[in-house]
Amino acid sequence: MITLKINDRFKNRKIDFFNDVTIDLKYDSVADTFTLRYLYDPNNFEHKEFSCVGHYHLCTIEDNGEVIITGVILSIEFEDDNVQTMVVISGYSLPGVLEDCQMPVTDTDYPIQTEGLSLKQIAEKSLKSFGLKIVIDPQVLVDMNSPYVKTEADNMQTIKSYLSELAIQKNIIITNDQYGNIVFTRAVNTRPIYNFERALPITNAKLTFNGQGIHSHIWAIAQASIEGLNASQSAPLRNPYCPIVFRPHVIRQTSGDSNNTDQVARTSRAKELRNLQLNLDLDRWVLAGKIVRPGKTITIINPWIYLFNKTEFFIEEVQLKVDAKQKTAKLKCVLPEVYTFENPKYIFSGINLHYPNA
Repeated sequence: MITLKINDRFKNRKIDFFNDVTIDLKYDSVADTFTLRYLYDPNNFEHKEFSCVGHYHLCTIEDNGEVIITGVILSIEFEDDNVQTMVVISGYSLPGVLEDCQMPVTDTDYPIQTEGLSLKQIAEKSLKSFGLKIVIDPQVLVDMNSPYVKTEADNMQTIKSYLSELAIQKNIIITNDQYGNIVFTRAVNTRPIYNFERALPITNAKLTFNGQGIHSHIWAIAQASIEGLNASQSAPLRNPYCPIVFRPHVIRQTSGDSNNTDQVARTSRAKELRNLQLNLDLDRWVLAGKIVRPGKTITIINPWIYLFNKTEFFIEEVQLKVDAKQKTAKLKCVLPEVYTFENPKYIFSGINLHYPNA
């Protein structure tokens, strides 16, 4: 049973009479989102209290006691019609505020410039006004504690944008967990949680490839005009998903130092790999005994979507839905190398042998 627990700062309230619920979970994001619909009774005191406008109530959404999201209610929509309509409330996980807000203008926070501070120190300084907790994956602890020579944020830049710009230089991903914490981590190849074939729990499978977003060779260049940055150029990176034709791409490095130039090129190639996507519709929320979440790996084999060999994909986004009839899930999956930054492998090798794997 789906339960919404609301803390309106005066009383903890428990609500479980929703007509339908939609929850969107994303790996490379600090803001998972939710939408709930219910029949509103203006004569019911409890309804009036937890439906209050502009109070940004703290809340958790749980399924049979398992916390799915910890967040805040942002928006609410009322409507009166000839037929009773449902009220819609929506919100996001606690760290979502970082996507909406810039650094507060105080004597201690301005100017937004640091020298010799680590990502951990910068994050703690940036988040202190919001009461958010930081979780650091042990595998990125060393990089979180290594200092930058100098950093500076545009005063119109959101906190999430600023931290992400710094994190990507160290191959660190910023995400969030179901308890409303900011998580600094790094994707690694893990054992798949589920092996899919052309059968249930899949009700629909789609593989798409957008060749316009793919380049054969990628270079990153840095100009000496950037303060403290020597001119440098990465070696060309090949993208195996464009093995035949020449489609070059050059990206300019705008931050970091000359040691980061190769990483900038790898990051650019990783982004391009998002142009190959696998989308799965499932007839359930649970895989291998747990609610399916982003950040996990699955395998699939289905010749009807051109996957003749068992292939690994990384779950980037999950949409969970429940209504009066059933629970369903939608998975958006990408190649693991989108997040590991490793050299990608052409997953269709052995199918079209007359197309060499460059």
